[in-house]
Amino acid sequence: MALMLGLFAITLMAGIPIAVCLGLASLVMIFIQGFPPMVFAQKLFIAQQSSLLLAIPLFILAGELMRPAGIMEEMLKFINLLVGRFRGSLGYVNVLGSMVFSGTSGSAVADASATGGIMIPMISREYKDPSFAACLTGASSTVGPIIPPSIPMIFYALLGNVSVIGLFIAGVVPGLIIGIGLLVMSGIYSHRRKHPVTEVKTSFAELRRSFLRSLPILLMPIIVIGGIVGGIFTATEAAAIAVLYVFLAGFLLTRKLKISDLVPAFINTAVLMSVVFLILSTSTVVAFELTVLGIPDAVANWFLEFTSNKWVFLICATAFFLAIGMILEPIPAMIMLVPIFEPVAMSYGLHPIHFGFVVVLNLVIGLLTPPVGPTLYITGGIANVSIERMSKDILPWVGFLILVLLLTVFVPEVVLWLPGLMGYV
Repeated sequence: MALMLGLFAITLMAGIPIAVCLGLASLVMIFIQGFPPMVFAQKLFIAQQSSLLLAIPLFILAGELMRPAGIMEEMLKFINLLVGRFRGSLGYVNVLGSMVFSGTSGSAVADASATGGIMIPMISREYKDPSFAACLTGASSTVGPIIPPSIPMIFYALLGNVSVIGLFIAGVVPGLIIGIGLLVMSGIYSHRRKHPVTEVKTSFAELRRSFLRSLPILLMPIIVIGGIVGGIFTATEAAAIAVLYVFLAGFLLTRKLKISDLVPAFINTAVLMSVVFLILSTSTVVAFELTVLGIPDAVANWFLEFTSNKWVFLICATAFFLAIGMILEPIPAMIMLVPIFEPVAMSYGLHPIHFGFVVVLNLVIGLLTPPVGPTLYITGGIANVSIERMSKDILPWVGFLILVLLLTVFVPEVVLWLPGLMGYV
């Protein structure tokens, strides 16, 4: 174990991509333990033998196509007509736009890039407050993997043998709590900093026209989420329907999507998925090595000897995953750690959906924290704000997200109430 961790740490510090670091460390261990090289190849391919994984590139493709299709612009225009008369209205548009977009992308990074590309320049120009724009967008992007669908939840469902639809439903109430809380925080910031009121003159006829143009777009997450929850189609089928919906909306409704836009979207999706699948494959070999070394059983025995109280374990696991999320992205962190911690959580009698959601939320918050924090770098880069300033200004927003995390930890009903109502608990 120490040798494998040492190899991984050395190669990572050398600047080698994380997937290659994981692969090299696990390959060396395969040879040391005397397994034939074929085992390494088999584990790489076995990791991708699930139809549920098809949902991930499809959701990513839907997100990639939404920007050239002009779907985000139409949706944000309508939201702005509704709330534009209030102080800090652009902040409200930002949060509400992220909540709607989360119903199709399932990714915080995609949300930060798509919403941020439109809203950050607008807020920076109108309010002269680029740091606020970047921090708010980064925080609101966290609802992407919380409100269903969710790419991290798909991975956890595969690793923890948990109902993916149950996990999706579990994210609805916490996602709404995060969204409402961010709206309140945005309003407080705007009033304290005296952000100007954006003059939005509109008539009922204009509002009606904007609503009708936006209606098919606003219905998109309802169709995707409702279809999954209602059992009309699976998560993978929902992802395919999301792509088809964006195609039709872009070509027939907004008429902004062009054939030439498809190639860059397909290429970006392929590049992103090649990275994700390579990390998935090599992390699966690492998980196999940990199992061979008996690490899951050792961790379970240590925790059971340390405490018999499930709340103490849950607090320790929460602190651990929150720290890991600061240095690892959700997918490799889950692939390596969920096979270790999930059986321990079950031995304490924790509900698998509750524990799975807590793990996902921990790692999603990590996307917003230095030193890695990809959404922090994306929004800061768009706003042209230094990472040093972002690391300081983001603290109140991260603090709020941690409060929501603690609420879901100590009040499981926040997570389990809706899945129980739908028959998944």
